[in-house]
Amino acid sequence: MALQPIRRAIRTYANVGRLRRVLVVLIRHGMGDVVRRLHIDYYLRLSLWWLWRRAPRPEPQPRRLGQRIRAALVELGPTFVKLGQVLSTRPDLIPADVAEELAGLQDQVPAEPFETVMEVIRSEGLTDAFEREIEHIEPEPIAAASMAQAHRARLRTGEEIVLKVQRPSVSEVLRSDIRLLEDLAALLERDEEIRDLFRPTELVRQFERSVEQELDFRREGRTMDRFREIHRRNAGVHVPAVHWSLTTDRVLAMEFVDGIKISDTHALDAAGCDRSLVARRTVDAMLQQINEDGLFHGDPHPGNLRVLPGDVVCFLDFGIVGRIDADTQQQLTDFLLAIVN
Repeated sequence: MALQPIRRAIRTYANVGRLRRVLVVLIRHGMGDVVRRLHIDYYLRLSLWWLWRRAPRPEPQPRRLGQRIRAALVELGPTFVKLGQVLSTRPDLIPADVAEELAGLQDQVPAEPFETVMEVIRSEGLTDAFEREIEHIEPEPIAAASMAQAHRARLRTGEEIVLKVQRPSVSEVLRSDIRLLEDLAALLERDEEIRDLFRPTELVRQFERSVEQELDFRREGRTMDRFREIHRRNAGVHVPAVHWSLTTDRVLAMEFVDGIKISDTHALDAAGCDRSLVARRTVDAMLQQINEDGLFHGDPHPGNLRVLPGDVVCFLDFGIVGRIDADTQQQLTDFLLAIVN
């Protein structure tokens, strides 16, 4: 019975190797206590002694906990970076200083080489369209996140666009790592304190649902078109337009917007923005999406919100959206009215 969670984690040789790498990285970044609380090192030594070498000694750790967690997640790859992004928006679950450090994962992840980006573009059959429509593409990305990175480009018409290009093999890596996270969550559930506080199995299920949505860029493009329609009469909200001739399952071409990250209060003040107005417009837009349209942006962290001239709020990255039916909308309205009253 005690070995059941491990049996799920070692379905294949590849999973064993990945599991060992996760443990090695955690220990190297000074988080051996997490490994000990899993009690997984004992089972690996018992069942897989031929794969388990001497555990690495942790490096000297002058850095804060948040910095060490962030470094470990980046080293482990896109799945764990995405998990860090999700946790960065949950200061109710993790310490505020850790959440602040993980916020850097929203758009500051090491980028893929430009040639790798171009290989993805060619594999999507866009070579002819690029030669026909694009005059120049910047080799350096303007943002790099867990699943994709964004490059600025200029069309032959002179229009500036952004190309969001999925990282190679990210789909396979994500699905494999999620299976591993499920098994690690099952181990964590055995710790009563962790189970009651974090509900790790349910967190992994929610995480899986969210990342599956993000893998289809055509779907995201259609969602952007829908949100542009929702807010077309709202001068205080902007959604970038999609360029469909350059969009595939793994490449998304959209209008370039030059805005200020909504959490950069110093830059907002320097630009003379009315932060109160920006806040009201953001909240009003979200409430409209939830209470009127039943379709809302499901990942509104600061990396996905920009402020444009005129205090216009621009929503980015529609890979995750939520839907609410009419009955739930009415319940939410009744709930808000009850609070007000």
